[in-house]
Amino acid sequence: MRTARFIFALLASCALACSDDPVSRAPSTTTGRPDVMALNREADEAALWLSGELTSPPALYESIFDDLSAIRAEYGATKPDVNIEFQPWWTTSRIGVYVTPELRSLVLAHAPNPLDSLNTAYRMASMGNFTLSAGRWRTIILFVGRQHPERLAEIYATAPGVTGAFADSWLGDWSNVYPWKIEGGMSYLFRHGYGDCLAGCEANDFSYFRRTGETVEFVGSFRWGVDPYPAWWNEARAGFCEFMKYLFNGYCPP
Repeated sequence: MRTARFIFALLASCALACSDDPVSRAPSTTTGRPDVMALNREADEAALWLSGELTSPPALYESIFDDLSAIRAEYGATKPDVNIEFQPWWTTSRIGVYVTPELRSLVLAHAPNPLDSLNTAYRMASMGNFTLSAGRWRTIILFVGRQHPERLAEIYATAPGVTGAFADSWLGDWSNVYPWKIEGGMSYLFRHGYGDCLAGCEANDFSYFRRTGETVEFVGSFRWGVDPYPAWWNEARAGFCEFMKYLFNGYCPP
Protein backbone atom coordinates (compact mmCIF):
# COMPACT_ATOMS: atom_id res chain seq x y z
CA MET A 1 0.00 0.00 0.00
CA ARG A 2 1.48 3.26 -1.05
CA THR A 3 1.58 6.01 1.54
CA ALA A 4 0.48 9.56 0.89
CA ARG A 5 3.13 11.34 -1.11
CA PHE A 6 4.81 14.08 0.85
CA ILE A 7 6.06 16.67 -1.61
CA PHE A 8 7.91 19.60 -0.19
CA ALA A 9 7.72 22.94 -1.96
CA LEU A 10 11.13 23.87 -3.32
CA LEU A 11 11.85 27.50 -2.55
CA ALA A 12 15.30 27.29 -4.03
CA SER A 13 17.93 29.95 -4.17
CA CYS A 14 19.12 29.18 -7.71
CA ALA A 15 19.74 32.16 -9.98
CA LEU A 16 16.89 33.17 -12.28
CA ALA A 17 16.73 35.37 -15.32
CA CYS A 18 18.34 38.56 -14.04
CA SER A 19 20.95 39.16 -11.33
CA ASP A 20 23.28 41.77 -9.91
CA ASP A 21 26.70 41.60 -8.37
CA PRO A 22 26.79 40.31 -4.76
CA VAL A 23 25.72 43.16 -2.54
CA SER A 24 26.81 42.95 1.08
CA ARG A 25 28.65 40.76 3.53
CA ALA A 26 29.20 40.76 7.27
CA PRO A 27 31.86 39.05 9.39
CA SER A 28 31.09 35.38 9.99
CA THR A 29 32.09 35.51 13.64
CA THR A 30 29.41 34.89 16.24
CA THR A 31 28.55 37.74 18.57
CA GLY A 32 26.07 38.08 21.41
CA ARG A 33 24.70 35.05 23.24
CA PRO A 34 27.25 32.24 23.70
CA ASP A 35 24.83 29.43 22.80
CA VAL A 36 24.03 30.71 19.33
CA MET A 37 25.84 27.71 17.80
CA ALA A 38 25.34 24.64 19.98
CA LEU A 39 27.81 21.80 19.54
CA ASN A 40 25.25 19.25 18.36
CA ARG A 41 23.49 20.28 15.16
CA GLU A 42 20.72 17.69 15.39
CA ALA A 43 19.60 18.55 18.93
CA ASP A 44 19.89 22.28 18.22
CA GLU A 45 17.70 22.13 15.10
CA ALA A 46 15.24 19.73 16.74
CA ALA A 47 14.85 22.14 19.67
CA LEU A 48 14.41 25.02 17.22
CA TRP A 49 11.65 23.18 15.38
CA LEU A 50 9.88 21.89 18.48
CA SER A 51 9.98 25.18 20.37
CA GLY A 52 9.31 27.43 17.40
CA GLU A 53 11.61 30.01 18.99
CA LEU A 54 14.22 32.09 17.19
CA THR A 55 17.04 30.21 18.94
CA SER A 56 16.82 26.86 20.68
CA PRO A 57 15.98 26.91 24.42
CA PRO A 58 19.03 25.49 26.24
CA ALA A 59 17.00 23.16 28.49
CA LEU A 60 15.11 21.66 25.54
CA TYR A 61 18.32 21.30 23.54
CA GLU A 62 19.95 19.45 26.44
CA SER A 63 16.95 17.15 26.94
CA ILE A 64 16.83 16.16 23.29
CA PHE A 65 20.57 15.63 23.13
CA ASP A 66 20.60 13.49 26.30
CA ASP A 67 17.55 11.45 25.27
CA LEU A 68 18.79 10.67 21.77
CA SER A 69 22.22 9.81 23.12
CA ALA A 70 20.67 7.40 25.63
CA ILE A 71 18.43 5.78 23.00
CA ARG A 72 21.31 5.27 20.59
CA ALA A 73 23.67 4.01 23.27
CA GLU A 74 21.20 1.33 24.36
CA TYR A 75 19.50 0.40 21.08
CA GLY A 76 21.90 1.47 18.34
CA ALA A 77 23.28 -2.04 17.79
CA THR A 78 19.93 -3.86 17.78
CA LYS A 79 17.69 -1.22 16.22
CA PRO A 80 19.83 0.67 13.68
CA ASP A 81 16.94 2.97 12.69
CA VAL A 82 17.57 4.94 15.89
CA ASN A 83 20.68 6.32 14.20
CA ILE A 84 18.46 8.30 11.82
CA GLU A 85 18.98 11.99 12.59
CA PHE A 86 16.49 14.82 12.70
CA GLN A 87 16.35 17.15 9.70
CA PRO A 88 13.87 20.04 9.58
CA TRP A 89 11.94 20.82 6.41
CA TRP A 90 13.41 24.31 6.36
CA THR A 91 17.03 25.40 6.08
CA THR A 92 18.37 26.88 9.31
CA SER A 93 19.44 30.53 9.25
CA ARG A 94 18.41 31.03 5.62
CA ILE A 95 15.46 33.03 4.28
CA GLY A 96 14.24 34.43 1.01
CA VAL A 97 13.14 38.07 0.92
CA TYR A 98 11.12 39.90 -1.76
CA VAL A 99 11.73 43.65 -1.98
CA THR A 100 10.49 46.65 -3.89
CA PRO A 101 12.64 48.09 -6.69
CA GLU A 102 13.32 51.10 -4.45
CA LEU A 103 14.69 49.00 -1.58
CA ARG A 104 16.76 46.94 -3.99
CA SER A 105 18.32 50.12 -5.37
CA LEU A 106 19.23 51.32 -1.88
CA VAL A 107 20.86 48.00 -1.00
CA LEU A 108 22.83 47.88 -4.25
CA ALA A 109 24.04 51.42 -3.67
CA HIS A 110 25.10 50.51 -0.10
CA ALA A 111 22.90 53.38 1.06
CA PRO A 112 21.14 53.40 4.44
CA ASN A 113 18.01 51.26 4.18
CA PRO A 114 15.40 49.47 6.37
CA LEU A 115 17.32 46.18 6.28
CA ASP A 116 20.46 47.56 7.93
CA SER A 117 19.29 47.37 11.54
CA LEU A 118 17.77 43.90 11.05
CA ASN A 119 20.93 42.58 9.42
CA THR A 120 22.96 43.78 12.39
CA ALA A 121 20.53 42.61 15.08
CA TYR A 122 20.12 39.10 13.67
CA ARG A 123 23.74 38.68 12.56
CA MET A 124 23.48 38.51 8.80
CA ALA A 125 26.34 36.53 7.29
CA SER A 126 25.69 37.29 3.62
CA MET A 127 23.09 38.55 1.17
CA GLY A 128 22.87 36.97 -2.26
CA ASN A 129 22.29 38.42 -5.70
CA PHE A 130 18.92 39.93 -6.50
CA THR A 131 16.95 37.87 -9.02
CA LEU A 132 13.63 38.40 -10.73
CA SER A 133 11.05 35.83 -9.61
CA ALA A 134 7.53 36.12 -11.02
CA GLY A 135 8.13 39.81 -11.59
CA ARG A 136 9.42 40.50 -8.08
CA TRP A 137 12.95 41.13 -6.85
CA ARG A 138 14.18 38.42 -4.51
CA THR A 139 17.33 37.76 -2.53
CA ILE A 140 18.51 35.04 -0.16
CA ILE A 141 19.90 36.07 3.22
CA LEU A 142 22.09 33.84 5.40
CA PHE A 143 22.68 34.38 9.12
CA VAL A 144 25.35 33.43 11.65
CA GLY A 145 24.61 30.47 13.91
CA ARG A 146 21.40 28.47 13.96
CA GLN A 147 18.27 30.59 13.93
CA HIS A 148 14.69 29.60 13.10
CA PRO A 149 14.03 30.76 9.53
CA GLU A 150 10.27 31.13 10.00
CA ARG A 151 10.83 33.55 12.87
CA LEU A 152 13.42 35.45 10.82
CA ALA A 153 11.03 35.62 7.85
CA GLU A 154 8.27 37.01 10.06
CA ILE A 155 10.61 39.71 11.35
CA TYR A 156 11.91 40.71 7.91
CA ALA A 157 8.41 40.75 6.43
CA THR A 158 7.60 43.79 8.60
CA ALA A 159 10.42 45.96 7.19
CA PRO A 160 9.43 48.85 4.89
CA GLY A 161 10.10 47.90 1.28
CA VAL A 162 9.85 44.14 1.96
CA THR A 163 6.87 42.61 0.12
CA GLY A 164 7.33 39.05 1.38
CA ALA A 165 9.70 36.71 3.18
CA PHE A 166 9.87 32.92 3.49
CA ALA A 167 11.84 30.10 5.04
CA ASP A 168 13.89 28.30 2.42
CA SER A 169 13.02 24.59 2.28
CA TRP A 170 14.13 21.20 0.99
CA LEU A 171 12.67 19.11 -1.84
CA GLY A 172 11.27 15.63 -1.24
CA ASP A 173 10.68 13.33 1.70
CA TRP A 174 13.16 11.53 3.92
CA SER A 175 13.73 9.29 6.91
CA ASN A 176 13.57 11.30 10.10
CA VAL A 177 13.01 11.34 13.85
CA TYR A 178 10.20 13.40 15.34
CA PRO A 179 10.65 14.61 18.95
CA TRP A 180 7.58 15.65 20.90
CA LYS A 181 6.69 16.74 24.42
CA ILE A 182 4.45 14.38 26.39
CA GLU A 183 3.21 14.45 29.96
CA GLY A 184 6.16 13.82 32.23
CA GLY A 185 8.79 13.74 29.50
CA MET A 186 9.49 13.42 25.77
CA SER A 187 8.71 11.03 22.93
CA TYR A 188 10.72 10.14 19.82
CA LEU A 189 9.24 8.54 16.72
CA PHE A 190 11.87 7.24 14.28
CA ARG A 191 10.74 6.84 10.69
CA HIS A 192 12.71 4.84 8.10
CA GLY A 193 11.35 5.60 4.63
CA TYR A 194 11.89 3.42 1.56
CA GLY A 195 11.26 3.76 -2.15
CA ASP A 196 10.93 6.95 -4.16
CA CYS A 197 11.42 9.33 -1.25
CA LEU A 198 12.11 12.25 -3.56
CA ALA A 199 8.39 12.16 -4.42
CA GLY A 200 7.17 10.57 -1.17
CA CYS A 201 8.44 7.45 0.58
CA GLU A 202 6.52 4.37 -0.59
CA ALA A 203 6.99 2.39 2.64
CA ASN A 204 7.73 3.49 6.17
CA ASP A 205 8.95 1.67 9.27
CA PHE A 206 8.28 3.41 12.59
CA SER A 207 9.93 2.82 15.97
CA TYR A 208 8.64 4.62 19.03
CA PHE A 209 10.49 5.58 22.23
CA ARG A 210 9.40 7.45 25.35
CA ARG A 211 11.26 9.14 28.17
CA THR A 212 9.29 9.68 31.35
CA GLY A 213 11.20 11.03 34.31
CA GLU A 214 14.68 9.60 33.97
CA THR A 215 13.65 6.41 32.15
CA VAL A 216 13.92 5.95 28.38
CA GLU A 217 11.97 2.98 26.99
CA PHE A 218 11.33 1.34 23.64
CA VAL A 219 7.55 1.22 23.15
CA GLY A 220 7.18 -0.60 19.84
CA SER A 221 7.49 -0.57 16.05
CA PHE A 222 5.36 -1.23 12.99
CA ARG A 223 5.35 -0.90 9.18
CA TRP A 224 2.84 1.63 7.96
CA GLY A 225 0.34 0.20 5.47
CA VAL A 226 1.27 -3.40 6.30
CA ASP A 227 0.89 -3.86 10.06
CA PRO A 228 -2.22 -2.81 11.99
CA TYR A 229 -1.94 0.44 13.90
CA PRO A 230 -0.60 -0.22 17.39
CA ALA A 231 -2.30 1.11 20.51
CA TRP A 232 0.47 3.68 20.99
CA TRP A 233 0.18 5.18 17.50
CA ASN A 234 -2.20 7.98 18.38
CA GLU A 235 0.30 9.30 20.92
CA ALA A 236 3.35 8.61 18.79
CA ARG A 237 2.09 10.32 15.64
CA ALA A 238 1.70 13.77 17.24
CA GLY A 239 5.18 15.00 16.34
CA PHE A 240 5.05 13.38 12.92
CA CYS A 241 1.71 15.07 12.15
CA GLU A 242 3.00 18.44 13.34
CA PHE A 243 6.04 18.12 11.09
CA MET A 244 3.94 17.23 8.04
CA LYS A 245 0.85 19.38 8.55
CA TYR A 246 2.06 22.42 6.62
CA LEU A 247 1.90 20.31 3.45
CA PHE A 248 -1.70 19.16 3.72
CA ASN A 249 -3.51 21.92 5.61
CA GLY A 250 -3.51 20.00 8.86
CA TYR A 251 -4.10 16.52 7.43
CA CYS A 252 -2.26 13.63 9.04
CA PRO A 253 -2.83 9.94 8.21
CA PRO A 254 -4.76 8.01 10.90
